[in-house]
Amino acid sequence: MFLSIFILLYTYDTFSPGCRPNLILPADFISVVEEIGLINSLNEYVLREVFEKIASDWLGPPISVNISAKQFENNYHFLEHIEELTSRFNVLSKNIELEITESALMEGIQHNIAILAALHKMGFGFAIDDFGTGYSSFSYLPRIPADKVKIDRSFIQNLPENKENALIVKSIINPHIPHQV
Repeated sequence: MFLSIFILLYTYDTFSPGCRPNLILPADFISVVEEIGLINSLNEYVLREVFEKIASDWLGPPISVNISAKQFENNYHFLEHIEELTSRFNVLSKNIELEITESALMEGIQHNIAILAALHKMGFGFAIDDFGTGYSSFSYLPRIPADKVKIDRSFIQNLPENKENALIVKSIINPHIPHQV
């Protein structure tokens, strides 16, 4: 079983007893941040914070950081930024796992695979998030340098009662076993 820590953006509700945090899930704000053109700035900030927090002596599990395919539009800048952070904070790349959603990955798939291959070559882990919700084909999976495929929760809720989803999940986990649909 893989253990990862997920970095989430959250706020504190100072009016609640005990000042409990209210999570704002990425699904609730990422599209807005992308739409107003601030996704690269947000992602660079999050990456810098993560690299700074785990500088040189991190002994915990890999930290998972969601990234946007929008960052790949200027691929050299993103790769240079990652290299610069790795060097500046003396972070071992094995301590960072980058995550990208399946649908974001599929936009400009050839270009994105090249960027991910470069990141993977640098030693970063990589996960495809929300797999099954996009429009990808199983034929792409062997070409994507992913260490993990995270099946979207809509497919794993109500398993094993939901027989159709159970067959889909089995097909994703082991595509070499024939399944009846």
